Amino acid sequence: MWNHLARKYINQALKRGDIKGGNTSCKYYPCSFDKQDCTWCFCPFYPCLLSHGEFVMSPTGRRIWDCSHCRVVHEPEMAKNILKELKEKGRPIEEIERGEIIWTMRLIKPLRENYIFNRP
Repeated sequence: MWNHLARKYINQALKRGDIKGGNTSCKYYPCSFDKQDCTWCFCPFYPCLLSHGEFVMSPTGRRIWDCSHCRVVHEPEMAKNILKELKEKGRPIEEIERGEIIWTMRLIKPLRENYIFNRP
């Protein structure tokens, strides 16, 4: 099941038909790195539970997945590939399982290896 925020951004991207680019008017820009793509403002894979994240306690005391150092969905090439995979499904997002798209991350292995972290 998709998170409601992920579904919102997925539907916006599908309607637009292309990636968004940088949203420099956003008060959080850049949230990951300069010249990032903002198509997937809320990660469609959240929580992916891959090794480049970790569980932390939120300010409200809830255990949440922190992937703030991951750059994957903000890399323009990856953003395009995620959108391409979603468009190729040819079905409404409510009919597509997350697992069908998570494989996109594995299809771009060199990109993942080169750009996955944004650690200081």
